[in-house]
Amino acid sequence: MRHLMSPLDFSVEELDQLLDLAGDIERHPETYAHACDGKKLATLFYEPSTRTRLSFEAAMLNLGGNILRGMLMPAGAGVDHGNGRNCAGDHGRALLGMTH
Repeated sequence: MRHLMSPLDFSVEELDQLLDLAGDIERHPETYAHACDGKKLATLFYEPSTRTRLSFEAAMLNLGGNILRGMLMPAGAGVDHGNGRNCAGDHGRALLGMTH
């Protein structure tokens, strides 16, 4: 799994490919209507972000996937607390276990 935290995490070639794919999805949505069948999206936000959350959820639904709602993490919840564990990751794994 690759974690992307900034647009600078992409190479120029990857950005070109991503924009080409986005354009193809926009032109031919029916081709991608089931691209995420069987997939689930859980977003973790440190602050309420209605527009961003709804955009991600709408995209996932348009691609045939499902969403897990209501994730708002308190500040500091996603950091390593010195014991090698990441609380946000723990929450994600717990949610995944509940959905299978």
